[in-house]
Amino acid sequence: MNDAVLKGDLQFVSLPDVLQLLGSNCATGSLHISCKYAQSAAVIYFDKGTPIQAVSGELTDLEAIYSLFAWSEGVFEFRQPHISRNHIPMDRRIQKNPMEIILEGLRLLDDGHIQPLKPVTLEHVSEEAGGILTELPVIQGSPVEYMDIVDEDMFHDGDKIVSEGKHGNWIWVILEGQVDIVKEMPHGHVSIVRVGPGGFIGSLLSFLFEGNIRSATVIARGEVQLGVLNSQRLCSEYALMSAELKRLLISIDRRLRQITNKVVEIRNNPVVSDAVNAKLSLLWKQGRARNELYEILDGSAFAVHTAGNDHRILCELHQGDFFGSAGFIDIGQEPDIASILATKELKVRQVDSDMLRDELERLSPTFQNLVRHISLCISITSMLACGIKIRA
Repeated sequence: MNDAVLKGDLQFVSLPDVLQLLGSNCATGSLHISCKYAQSAAVIYFDKGTPIQAVSGELTDLEAIYSLFAWSEGVFEFRQPHISRNHIPMDRRIQKNPMEIILEGLRLLDDGHIQPLKPVTLEHVSEEAGGILTELPVIQGSPVEYMDIVDEDMFHDGDKIVSEGKHGNWIWVILEGQVDIVKEMPHGHVSIVRVGPGGFIGSLLSFLFEGNIRSATVIARGEVQLGVLNSQRLCSEYALMSAELKRLLISIDRRLRQITNKVVEIRNNPVVSDAVNAKLSLLWKQGRARNELYEILDGSAFAVHTAGNDHRILCELHQGDFFGSAGFIDIGQEPDIASILATKELKVRQVDSDMLRDELERLSPTFQNLVRHISLCISITSMLACGIKIRA
């Protein structure tokens, strides 16, 4: 494995600054940059401080580097090769020095020749497409701390990494490659999402409960390198959380399982609209922005997406579940694409979201990344369930 000697966030250290730093230090190795709005990580290879090759999606070399000037958000990690600290065995395909690249990249960005990378936008799929997204969205995350990885596993294209219905109490993080998350059906399997580097295989329930049963199958797409997380450390960290934060995390974990099953149901019957009980009262209207978070003490509520006369019940919420907008955990359901409808028995209490946010930010980077991953999976899967197209 390569050694990570420098890590950072592009919101605090820009790409030009990183290029200058590596150039002035005559660094040799590879700069890995990932952003949640990009489908794959980018890599720039350096030899004695000078970029010699690069790749970002389908772009290579100078075009790849220039495209990265639009990445105002994301994380980077510079790794040194084991084989030599003074040389990287690759041909030089980039002839410009770091300062020339920086000046040209900034000029292209200022002139509008490089389009800024933006958050995903939402657009309903046409009726001709049957309301179903044909290409799998790719979910990836930030690099994890290597001290949280206790082992590594390699899988080949088509290998079944996890089988739905089997027991498993460990979590992997994807170091290299991509995997498909699928649900088993009598007629075959239904693909839900694809997960790339920085994403996780497993959920909070994977290490919290003995005898945990896997809720989906995971299949390798190409060569995949996985890191096994230290479950004991995660359990110890969870044990020290407040009871309120524990309930919140378990609640979003339940949402992920519900919305995943909902996607399968819709894939089997894409044109069927859910029947919504007329006795339910509208508690929170779809699209109405509010920075409030509630915990259910009694009764039930439903997150419901409405488009015209069609309704999709995305999940059912019961005692111990949370709903609202916490700000620090974005699951993309209410209020963006869902209303909250409640039974008359519903009783709630408002939660101090600032206190929970502060507690979450004190967790280890790995645990925070896991929570963000689960939240992003809920958001993306909810869009799929609502027949919403995901475009960067």
